[in-house]
Amino acid sequence: MNGQISYAAFQEQATTFHSASVRLGDSWELKTYTIVPGQTRIYLKKCCMISTQVETMTESTINVPDQLPDDSERGDIDDYNFCEDMSTADVDCEISNSSEKTLIQAEYHIVYSDSYSVPVLYFNAHHITGQSLQHHELELLFSSFHADTLKNQIWTTLTQVEHPILQTPFFMLHPCKTAALMSNVTPTASVKVKERTYLVQWMSSICPAVGLPIQLNYITF
Repeated sequence: MNGQISYAAFQEQATTFHSASVRLGDSWELKTYTIVPGQTRIYLKKCCMISTQVETMTESTINVPDQLPDDSERGDIDDYNFCEDMSTADVDCEISNSSEKTLIQAEYHIVYSDSYSVPVLYFNAHHITGQSLQHHELELLFSSFHADTLKNQIWTTLTQVEHPILQTPFFMLHPCKTAALMSNVTPTASVKVKERTYLVQWMSSICPAVGLPIQLNYITF
């Protein structure tokens, strides 16, 4: 197996995956689009809400005494414990880190690529206010396992392109290394098993990187 998949196999597996999604109560949709008059193809689509943690920095309030000791009361400054006196006045100069949850609306598409003969993951994400995630916010979607890799390779692995069907901007996980990845997935499995489970194996490897876990139950269908 060279790590690629034909469109016919992709279509069959995507249809089976969608049927499994219905049975599992998942929310994947099977969409149809026209490539040329009289010829259609399918792709998978899922919309979901993602709850993620956002790190925030909080600077504490500094409370200074209303009146400092005058020179007659202080004596020699070297003998005066200024910091100790300030501590009794409830002085707090620390900056603390905290986190809060935020909701993100995400839309994922899995589309077959004729150029690479592999499936490709496209996605968009928005705050609940409707504002698209900015480039520096994409890491909110990254799983902890994939975070460092995607942060270091974000503009070689993850790029913004025109969606091949919708012709609108979407982020895409570039498929140039997909075949190499899939040729190494379950290397001891038979060729028939690999071919039958190709799509689920690929989704399980790729989708969690950008906030979309795949249920293990899919592998049994």
